[in-house]
Amino acid sequence: MYLSVNRRLLLMTFALMLVCNLYAQRTTTVETTYTYYVPGGQSIDAAKQSALQYAQCEAIAKEFGTLVNQSNTMVVKNKDGKSSEDFYSLSSTDVKGEWLETRGEPKYQIEYKDNELVITVTVKGVIREIVSASIDIKATLMREGQGGRKVATTDFNNGEDLFLQFTSPVEGYLAVYLLDKDNAYCLLPYMRDGSGKVKVKAGKQYLFFSPQAVPQAERAMVDEYTMTCSGDEDEFNKVYIIFSPNMFTKASDAEGGSNDHGLTLPRQLSFKDFNTWLTKNRRRDKNMMVVMENITIKK
Repeated sequence: MYLSVNRRLLLMTFALMLVCNLYAQRTTTVETTYTYYVPGGQSIDAAKQSALQYAQCEAIAKEFGTLVNQSNTMVVKNKDGKSSEDFYSLSSTDVKGEWLETRGEPKYQIEYKDNELVITVTVKGVIREIVSASIDIKATLMREGQGGRKVATTDFNNGEDLFLQFTSPVEGYLAVYLLDKDNAYCLLPYMRDGSGKVKVKAGKQYLFFSPQAVPQAERAMVDEYTMTCSGDEDEFNKVYIIFSPNMFTKASDAEGGSNDHGLTLPRQLSFKDFNTWLTKNRRRDKNMMVVMENITIKK
């Protein structure tokens, strides 16, 4: 009797180990070089960001492969009594992995070839294979348009306010950071919340950084953010939207003080410390999702 039970337990344990190994996420260190031909009108700073993103995606694709999705659509048009049919085939490619950590600083070479601006970037980092479907969160950066209507954008004019619309199909925890060349600023949770994360409900649509989007009793907690340029040129920053169905540790940040315009800055930590904190959490939590958006602030 006991032998039979133990044998069943042994078989179950072996089966679980087999499943875990089958779906284990591979992690590896890569170094890649990518050459980017800059389209007309794109600034050098924006082109460097594009080159880096393409390099990271290419490295992941080479190591883990891609997923290609295709959909076919038939559109029927009727003009002046005559009908026509147009056939559209839409495809998108997703890499089967994610960039976890950048090792050292990316190296850029900027030159002109046949009167065309070319940027070559070399970057080293840690990547992880994606072996299961990710959580389908919806995160949209917005500004205020005509009549107070919120408009989706990643391009802001100096003095415009920032908003974030967010929805998740599962409940979980959310944090948002804005990164410049040197520091990471904690936009969410709000400054009066020291928990390091905001709990969100499944299926609820949130509009963050807008006092009018929450009940009167909660408005005092809401921080509002105005996008500003400190110099004479456009600024290029990144917004990291971090979500997990699991609780994660708080980053060790400090009070931000105020900027040159006298505006209060959010809590902050160095770019290096932020990267270390995020990498540790992502290594521990395979369900953690990071949406990174490049934003431009125009003078």
